[in-house]
Amino acid sequence: MEVLPFQIGNRVRDLETAMAQLSEAFGVRWTPPADLRSDGWDIRVVFSREDPPFLELVEGPEGSPWYV
Repeated sequence: MEVLPFQIGNRVRDLETAMAQLSEAFGVRWTPPADLRSDGWDIRVVFSREDPPFLELVEGPEGSPWYV
């Protein structure tokens, strides 16, 4: 049985820049960015609106596991 990922996560340094570049290159549309707290870190997350697998972009502060 073939299993396809539901989402593909990518760490990015600047959420808006990454969103704009992927939108221009591939026509990706995005959900509004969400501010979340994970494992004690404040992060920003956005998901593509197209069918699965969804693209997930995560921007985290310096020193966090999500920092690029």
